[in-house]
This record gives sequence, structure tokens and C-alpha cells, in this order.
Amino acid sequence: MFMVAPNTAVSRLEALGRQASGFVYCVSLYGITGDARGPVEHLGAYLETVKKYVSVPLAVGFGIDGPEKAADAAGHADGVVVGSALVKIIEKHGADTRRLKQETGNFLKGLRDAIDQSAAACGRS
Repeated sequence: MFMVAPNTAVSRLEALGRQASGFVYCVSLYGITGDARGPVEHLGAYLETVKKYVSVPLAVGFGIDGPEKAADAAGHADGVVVGSALVKIIEKHGADTRRLKQETGNFLKGLRDAIDQSAAACGRS
């Protein structure tokens, strides 16, 4: 798996396009995973640039911590990666397995619903 970021050089994108298989992980922001700022403002333009050089599916991650950000990412990419937001739920409710299951289920359902709505709006199902 290869990763790209908003500041990845075109020469690197060209090289990745020749070698990539499976999917390319597109880091959505300048920062670290779990950053609450969410995807870069021009996520669509960034991913369109990547698509010019890479033909495999694109998955977006970093800063995706709720339904709105997941829907935005899903509107531009083939996949959405959520990690740190789930870790925070586990940290908060890990000792109470019943509550943990309920909270993660609610969180994931909210993401899924938002992603499905975004996909439908874009003509993808």
C-alpha cells in the first residue's frame, strides 16, 4: 500500500501510478492522525490530482472523526479510513463492554449513513 499527502510531488504520483495496486491511502491533512481539523479545504482538488496519475481506488484518512467529514471524504474517494476516533471511544468506554458496543455501534452507523447518503448524491451506491 502506498500513501500520499496533499503535498506529494507530481513526480512521486507518477511513480506511484506505475506501481500501485489495491488502493492508495490519501492522507487528508497536514498533521497527524486524529487531528480534529479534518480534511484539507480543497480535498476534492487534491484527490482529482491524485486520480490523474493513479488508477487504483483511493481511500482517505486522517482527521475523519464524524459523519460530516466522512461524507465529505466519501464524496471524493472510494473509501474512508477512520481510526483515531474509534480509539477515543474505546479509551472512554473500554471498561464497560455494553456501553462500548453501544457507542461504537452508534458512531459507525452515523458514519455509514453519511457515507451512503454522500455516495447516493454522487450517483454511486
